[in-house]
Amino acid sequence: MANLSQEELQIAMESATVYLEENGVRAYLNIFPPPKGKEYSVKDINWILKQKKVVFGVDTSAITNMLVNKEYKKQVLIAKGFPKEDGKDGYFEYYFDTVDDSKPKVLEDGSVDYHTAGKVKVVEAGDVIAKYFPPTKGKNGFSVTGEQLMAKAGKEQRALRGRGFYLSEDKCVYTAAVTGKAVITGNVLNVKNILEIDGMIDYLLKDLIFDGDIIVRGDVMQGITIKATGSVTICGTVEPSTIEAGKDVVLQSGMQGSGKGIIKSGGNVSGKFFEQVTIIAEGNVNANYILNCDIKCNGNVEVAGNKGAIIGGRIVAGDKIVASIIGNRTEAKTVLSLVDINYIESQMEEAEEMLNSNLERVDELTRELRELAMAQSLGTVKEVKDSDRKKISEKIRLTNEISTLQQKMERLRTLSESGSRASISAKDRMYPGTVLIIEDLRFYCTTKLTFITVKKVDERMEALTCIV
Repeated sequence: MANLSQEELQIAMESATVYLEENGVRAYLNIFPPPKGKEYSVKDINWILKQKKVVFGVDTSAITNMLVNKEYKKQVLIAKGFPKEDGKDGYFEYYFDTVDDSKPKVLEDGSVDYHTAGKVKVVEAGDVIAKYFPPTKGKNGFSVTGEQLMAKAGKEQRALRGRGFYLSEDKCVYTAAVTGKAVITGNVLNVKNILEIDGMIDYLLKDLIFDGDIIVRGDVMQGITIKATGSVTICGTVEPSTIEAGKDVVLQSGMQGSGKGIIKSGGNVSGKFFEQVTIIAEGNVNANYILNCDIKCNGNVEVAGNKGAIIGGRIVAGDKIVASIIGNRTEAKTVLSLVDINYIESQMEEAEEMLNSNLERVDELTRELRELAMAQSLGTVKEVKDSDRKKISEKIRLTNEISTLQQKMERLRTLSESGSRASISAKDRMYPGTVLIIEDLRFYCTTKLTFITVKKVDERMEALTCIV
């Protein structure tokens, strides 16, 4: 077989087609058969590819194979460059549960299983809780035409903010500084102190006070006082005791208060049952059964389940109270009140007084700390005393309290205007002896009512078909 003349080779080149894929990283050649009695050489194909601007990554073995097998008039992979590899963005890996599965679960009958609450997994002081993997630069590539393909560098991530951990010098390893619950919210990582009591609490531990969350795995005996700046979760039964929490209170079983049990919460209060308990809460109160309790909360009161009942006692709530059964056959006096203006105003006055006091103290601390900073800049003060550090901590604490008080006052202002949407509902039945109050209006239940919702409509109380 003879080789192609230069004229024949020129015609073959003009009729050949090169297809580029993957941003020029792969090249396919589609060429017509050579003239009869002639054959291509590897050199011919290389010349044709060069004319087609394919100069990098040409696969000689692929050319040879194409010629031997006479793979004409079809696309043949003939050259491969190097694809660019974009850098990976920086990312975090967390070594704790980032999803909160500790909320109570709703059962088929509508009641709530509070035993699922408080299943908190803690991290130990010294545990690595997160690692940061920096971005990679990426790797440039080359197309078959010899063009450099520029890779994009990965994006840097901001370091995590928060408290309760140590950060390594390279800012990549986060280690728990305390034993507690690790929580990640957006770019904020906190390890919150958690005190766990494996067994019951009895007279041997009369008072339990803790700066953080408390979880009691056993029962709480009569006369115990538990105070926490965070949440309190009790897995066992609770006898007449005092529980105070800056956040939520969760009683997996409930409390038999005997008129002496007290719960104060800066958040929500939930439990399977409450009997003869005084409850004061900033948030909602949820249970499956409430008997002869004195409850004041700024949120709503909801008793879950087909047999969920509120019987006896007095409840002052935000703008909604819901239960399947309200009252009982013996006509136990049950007083339910919403949007209690007097109670709201008293809280507003108390919050405003505390807010003003905190603002004055923060101003005082700000002046003192400004003077300290000036003295440091002038060199007259070289070391910061413990008392000055305490002032910094106090200012931070008071600033947080101010924010909380401002939020509370705003909620109270909103609540004071919610009379038109306030409602009390019995999803099954309401018994005589029940008194319902919304703002300054009263509704006396004198006969058994079923599927009833009571609302304030045009300055009067109306009983409607249950609309919950």
